[in-house]
Amino acid sequence: MQNIGMIYPNNIEHKIDFTVIRAELMQRCSSPLGRERVEAMQMETEYETVSRLLLLTDQMRAAHADPMLTFPRGEIHDVREGIARIRIEGLFLDEAELDALRHSVSYAAELETFFAGLDEQRYSLLRSLGTTEEQGILGSLVKTINRVLDRYGRLADSASPELSRI
Repeated sequence: MQNIGMIYPNNIEHKIDFTVIRAELMQRCSSPLGRERVEAMQMETEYETVSRLLLLTDQMRAAHADPMLTFPRGEIHDVREGIARIRIEGLFLDEAELDALRHSVSYAAELETFFAGLDEQRYSLLRSLGTTEEQGILGSLVKTINRVLDRYGRLADSASPELSRI
C-alpha cells in the first residue's frame, strides 16, 4: 500500500468515516482473529488492489445470494497460544485446545472445499481462495485429531494402544 499521508491528509480515514466502517465490520466478526484483522486494516489506495477487492466482494455477495449454494457455517477459534506452546518439545495441547483446533481446521477445510467447487466463470476470484497447494492437508489433520478425540472433545479410549489396554 502506498503511504497515504503523502497524498491524503493524515486524518483521511476519519474524514471519510472509514473508522465507522471498521467498527461496523468488527462488530460482525465472530472471532478474535477476525476482529484483529479488521482492526489492522488500512485504507487502500492502489487502483488494482481496490478493483480486485471490489470484485471479490461482489462475488462473495453473489455467492451468498445464490440459492444453489450453501455457504459453510463454522467456528474459528484462537489457538495461537496453544500452537506457540507446542513448539517446545514435550509440551502438548490439552483436550479443549485440541478440540478448538479441530473445529477451526474442519471449518477451514469446508471453506476450502466450498471455494474450490465454485463455478470458475462466475466466481473466479472466490474459487482461487480454495485452490491452494496444501489442499487436502486440512482434512488429513482433522482425521488425525479425530483419532485422538471423541465427538465430545474428550480423549478417545482408542487414542493410543496404552489407553485401549487400560
